[in-house]
Amino acid sequence: MCSQWLLLSTFWSTLFISAGTPMTHKFIMTEVSSQLIAAKGLVLSIGTILVNSTFNRYGRCVYKFYRYFVLVEMLLYITLIPLIVNGCIPTWLYYVLTAVGDMIIARNIICCNNRMRRLIYKGEDRETHDNCRPIMQSTACIGGNLIACCGLPLSTSWWMIGIGVLLGDILFLVAYHKAPVDE
Repeated sequence: MCSQWLLLSTFWSTLFISAGTPMTHKFIMTEVSSQLIAAKGLVLSIGTILVNSTFNRYGRCVYKFYRYFVLVEMLLYITLIPLIVNGCIPTWLYYVLTAVGDMIIARNIICCNNRMRRLIYKGEDRETHDNCRPIMQSTACIGGNLIACCGLPLSTSWWMIGIGVLLGDILFLVAYHKAPVDE
């Protein structure tokens, strides 16, 4: 059933990403300028408004491209994680490229996931799912942060984020292919 795949995606991606984020976030914040950090926040805010507004208007059409958004996000992280771990790209470039990916790709994935949940869940099932999702996120965050408290090396932290994105995306694709067709 699709609902299980969506919840599993939430759990596993949150677990791995929350384990890797503390170290990578600390590293990025010491490496990039405050102006770039501020610019990213501004661009992401504007991007959220634009993407969500577009999705509200053309959601049915955009949803048909869901698998491509997911595949592009996977390719982005499959490419960027080894490059940043091996020092082949500067931190600011990783930061900018992931910001663009977050603004365009991830934001569309989030909107498409909302549409998929609407297709899968009806009435009380939707309410149950919406109440279970934060439980999965919180459980994974607790576990992920406990792992991070062990002091993961920076390279391991990058890989944890990459694994989290890939696992989440793979499980999202499974749910998408099992979901009812959006007509």
